[in-house]
Amino acid sequence: MTPDKSGEFSLHFESGNEAFGNGEFDQALRAYSRSYQINARHTVLNGNIAATLYELGQFDRAKNFAKRAIELNPEFNRPHVTLGMLHLLNEDFSLGWPEYEWTATLADKFKTLPEERKWRGESLRNCRIVVIDEQGYGDTIQFLRFSRFLVEAGAEVFLDIKKPLRRLGEANPQLGSVLQSDQALEFTYWTRLLSIPAVINAEAKQIPTTPGYLVAPPLRADSRINHVSGRKIGVIWKGSDVNGRDKIRSVRLSDLKPLIQLSEAHADLHFFHLHHQSFGEEINQAGLAGAITELHNEISDFADLAAVIHSLDLVITIDTAVAHLAGALGKKTYCILSHVPDWRWGINRSDSLWYPNTRLFRQPIPDDWQSPIDQIIQEVAHF
Repeated sequence: MTPDKSGEFSLHFESGNEAFGNGEFDQALRAYSRSYQINARHTVLNGNIAATLYELGQFDRAKNFAKRAIELNPEFNRPHVTLGMLHLLNEDFSLGWPEYEWTATLADKFKTLPEERKWRGESLRNCRIVVIDEQGYGDTIQFLRFSRFLVEAGAEVFLDIKKPLRRLGEANPQLGSVLQSDQALEFTYWTRLLSIPAVINAEAKQIPTTPGYLVAPPLRADSRINHVSGRKIGVIWKGSDVNGRDKIRSVRLSDLKPLIQLSEAHADLHFFHLHHQSFGEEINQAGLAGAITELHNEISDFADLAAVIHSLDLVITIDTAVAHLAGALGKKTYCILSHVPDWRWGINRSDSLWYPNTRLFRQPIPDDWQSPIDQIIQEVAHF
């Protein structure tokens, strides 16, 4: 590239990065395409185009650009992750898990661990293995099911999981013992929690799908849920801002208003907000004060949340950790998905490979939340 072209490339490239970060994927692709016309052999650009095309639902093109980026630099991690997600989205696990393993290179926490003690499938009989979580809470909850493989293989399993999940882990000793922050431990092997399916070459038929692989602790006696009789439904419409896909996956409470207002026609129908923070102002602005009971004062961690969910009849949620927790508890769950979902929900199917008691309600086109919510309204009206 000439110096002038180099500046033009960077201008479009950075514009694409900013648009991608804002969830403006059409605009990001236009900007990246201008950079691509200047330098089609830029590794990071090809990887970014692949990620953008994934978010636009152009999966075949995304796969081509991811492969192109890997050809240009086989050690560049992000296109490997994108390619892994594309394979996993299509439930092609034999190709997906090895590529998804590149997510390990995105986290610094594994770089200080002894490489010679990384578990690669060796016998675990009479061995002690530390299982380390990463990424979001939903990822940990989803993949905790695989810890049973290690326990059943004869290992003494210790779970190194984030603090908000520890009490829930302690309530499920069948999956291993929970490490505390200051606990020193001698171990034979360590593994990422998300690496277990790759090491054991887990295909769809090997994914543990028994409803309720997690057990909830008892609900507190003074819970507001105990003061209500009838059908009890938990709702979540907003995820964490930390998640890069939150603008895509979250809905407005106003979108759910027709659903919540079903309680006006059905006196035995009660809605509970499952977020650990109060959304009182938003609830008031939506004109739903009194129609939703907030439980944030009862939820300090995932053990509390699990106890609440276990006491409900139904959970209606976007793609957030609540969807995974409800599914892992075996609770009947309706999950509302964006047009282009996260890989774990697959394509087109209305059931979940991971959670047999979960039904999926998908946007038919981007930004159309009304269609899946209308479907859920029909289901709840006859629930």
